[in-house]
Amino acid sequence: MRIRNTAVALAYGQLVAIAIQLVQIPIFLLYWNKLLYGEWLVLTGLASTLVLLDFGVTKASESKAIQAINEGDIALTTRVMHTAQAYVLFAIAVLLIAIASVCCIDIPSVLGLLQIEYQECVVIIVSLFINVAVSLQLGMVDAGFKVADVNARGQFILANRRVVNLFVTTIALSVAARPGALAICLAVFDVLYLLAAMIYLVSVVKFSIFGIRRSSKSEFKHVFRPAMGYVAFPLSQAITIQGSTQLLFQFTDASVVVSFTLVRTLVRTLAQIGLVFNNAMKPEVSRLAGQNKYDEALRIARKLSIVSTFTALGGYLSVIAIGPTIIRVWSRGEVEVDAIFVAMMGVHAVLYTLWIVPASLRMGLNQHTNVGFAYFSAACFIVAAWLTFPMFSPSVWAAMLLGFPELVACLALVMTRRQFEKRVADLMRDAAIKIDSSTVACANRF
Repeated sequence: MRIRNTAVALAYGQLVAIAIQLVQIPIFLLYWNKLLYGEWLVLTGLASTLVLLDFGVTKASESKAIQAINEGDIALTTRVMHTAQAYVLFAIAVLLIAIASVCCIDIPSVLGLLQIEYQECVVIIVSLFINVAVSLQLGMVDAGFKVADVNARGQFILANRRVVNLFVTTIALSVAARPGALAICLAVFDVLYLLAAMIYLVSVVKFSIFGIRRSSKSEFKHVFRPAMGYVAFPLSQAITIQGSTQLLFQFTDASVVVSFTLVRTLVRTLAQIGLVFNNAMKPEVSRLAGQNKYDEALRIARKLSIVSTFTALGGYLSVIAIGPTIIRVWSRGEVEVDAIFVAMMGVHAVLYTLWIVPASLRMGLNQHTNVGFAYFSAACFIVAAWLTFPMFSPSVWAAMLLGFPELVACLALVMTRRQFEKRVADLMRDAAIKIDSSTVACANRF
């Protein structure tokens, strides 16, 4: 029931994101010209990558805190959450220094902006800094929802941030707001939304989440390695998704880039199946681990892996069959692709689902670092190979850049299976020893 409710909330978030992507572009182009909107995208695109300053610390801390709270260890839970909060504040401080440095540069000249002048550009960058800081802190809020075991409700609350942003954007644009004014409006409402989410979370938990008084250097060192494993995943996807577009643009004409982008956007919806299952399972795996129910966690992971794989395969075959028609209608007849092109570009979505769902078992236990490093290394390898041998078909290289890291991640799961099973056995033994020690201590009291 818990996983189902969370999956429904996450699926709602994904549907909201897709719907907003489809609606937002026409709204912008209704009030702004293409050049102004393009310059806005350049600035907001640069800012969106700064969310990676979290470096996976919040996610790694989240998994450990969920295990600790289900073991009944409030002190450890508080220490883990305070350590993560201290790091988030440090990342925001670093970001503030970076933003102050960037504002000293003539940004419009550097980026070639024609319709956004320097002063307005500074306003936009400062406002975007606030948005990024809010996103980093919302990572802590997200972790808090999971630790407090109100994940489904929390995911619904966090998903509606996008709805609020769309509403604010529409209202601001309707009164002829310039990019600077829009950025300020979005920043103000983001802060208000963050405060509301934090107040609600504090009202449902019975221990400190957002403090830093009990933060610990040793605790940070403990979560650092799995945190690096977490950050490897979004970095790799940035390389494969953004890198494939940029490299295609360098080695082929714009029509191929447009075809590739449309097909990739279509088939990426299949990958959301695996992502929803993964995000729904991770906190449940951590919760079961804290209760020493590793066998049940394994059973759930296997069951959902089978369900998600067959769902993705069915979706993949459907996309191959009707994808060319969808692309033709979507582009109003401007783009024509065949089923082979769709199949070649879409296979990565099935491979992604094939490994990301079973990997949730490892992520929930913070035992995913090897898979993350393998995933990242594979993405870097294909980029290097493409740059070294650019004479081969750019479309094939693009498909390989999308699919090869997913294949390597699948193989990494298989090749490290024995190592992972041994680690789980060690965790089960340690948990049994801890339970026996607690039992003896209770008996000695009486």
